Amino acid sequence: MRDQLRDKDSVLEFVEAEVSKIKERQESDSREMEAKEDMLAEMRVLNEELRANIATKTDEIKLLIDRLEAIKRQKDQEVAKVLAQQRQTQSEMRVLIQETERQKQVAQERIKTLSELFNK
Repeated sequence: MRDQLRDKDSVLEFVEAEVSKIKERQESDSREMEAKEDMLAEMRVLNEELRANIATKTDEIKLLIDRLEAIKRQKDQEVAKVLAQQRQTQSEMRVLIQETERQKQVAQERIKTLSELFNK
């Protein structure tokens, strides 16, 4: 009987030790889970901050793109205006060259006529 009591005591001690180990593991796991949940909550807050930052930067980029496109349109208009002026100037120069050539031809004809008059 004493042996049976000792065996029961041993079994009881073993079971209590195992239960104690299980409780310690559960407490350890619980602390780990709380730490992970805290870390997850911090990461969620950081994620929201990053999303807000990305949205802000996206808006800033869109504004910059709009400004650059407006500047490009303005420069394109300026280039078109300069090209139109250049074409106008070239056209005017052609007219002046043609007029100069015509006047030159008229002058040569008059010189020829005067030359013929004086040579007679």
